[in-house]
Amino acid sequence: MKSHGKGVLKPEQLTTELMDITKDMAVYASDDVLRLFVQFREMALTGEQEQTKIIDWFGRIIVQIRKDLGYSTTEIEPRDVLSLFITDIDKLYPKHAMKER
Repeated sequence: MKSHGKGVLKPEQLTTELMDITKDMAVYASDDVLRLFVQFREMALTGEQEQTKIIDWFGRIIVQIRKDLGYSTTEIEPRDVLSLFITDIDKLYPKHAMKER
């Protein structure tokens, strides 16, 4: 996602970003990535899921994109990817908890 000012998006900016990403996904994403993204988008827009579950799906999308780019035997897990974006990953996702998902 693009940085806007201090890096925190306002709700209307988040909606715009999600629309832009959706357009790109519809054109460029593989079937597997697009399926994951559709589920992620539905969870994010309805707000019916826990925030941690939505974030976990984001990690799954990134892992699947890596597989599509040729890293088919990657051992990287969603938690690994999320740790690049979330500084207190151990607080949100204890290592054993992510494997249970």
